[in-house]
Amino acid sequence: MQRQIALTLCSDSKDISYRKSSNLQGVLMEQIDPVYAAVLHQQVLHPYSQYLICRENQITWYVNALNDEAYEKIILPLLSPDFTSFTFSNGVSVTITEKKQKTQTDQERMDLFTGTETTGRFEIHFLSPTAFKQNGRYFLLPEPRLIFQSLMNRYSAVDELSSMTDEDTLEQLTMSSVIRRYQLRTVSFPLEGTAVPGFIGSISLQIKGNQTMARYVRLLLQFGEFSGIGIKTGMGMGGIQFREGAGKKHE
Repeated sequence: MQRQIALTLCSDSKDISYRKSSNLQGVLMEQIDPVYAAVLHQQVLHPYSQYLICRENQITWYVNALNDEAYEKIILPLLSPDFTSFTFSNGVSVTITEKKQKTQTDQERMDLFTGTETTGRFEIHFLSPTAFKQNGRYFLLPEPRLIFQSLMNRYSAVDELSSMTDEDTLEQLTMSSVIRRYQLRTVSFPLEGTAVPGFIGSISLQIKGNQTMARYVRLLLQFGEFSGIGIKTGMGMGGIQFREGAGKKHE
């Protein structure tokens, strides 16, 4: 089961944006058990993600748990009535004015694969800076193969009984996918004295394969709303939302 908590933040400072996301990881680590925090630091693919969105004068911090242990160790401490505010390292104080939860059960997730048919058209919104990295190189375009590979790896990391890591399936998904439209721009994500290159925006993706392929993509994208996509999702990168059936069909 995946869970998400959305925390509405309020601060007098105007300097709160996605650029503070890596600092929020520090806030998160302060709220959880130190032993579990040490375990997380040793993992390559974390069972959680988090990102910050500023939209229409509202600041929302999203924290996602990808399995039951992460929910108990990460989300539950944030839900505590005692967690009502925090302070960044630069002294900026932040108040939490609202907390909302969202869940997705294993059955609900699998219903996306076995349930209703899909048009195979999806609009993916990259809400926080997103990037991919392979062989030491950053990739600043949301190529379908990179998207699917990232989601398959993350899914397999938290569900050992349903491994998604399969090169043949990845190749089929890639060959069946077409980007119809995109609105993207490059941004920099500040991190420990450096800047990680990334992008934000949206793409319209069409799956030309059969229903099995299209439903599989729908399942992965729904999971991606909790797991994030690409690198450094625990530090605030790779937050996404998707819409099914978005855009016009092109022949």
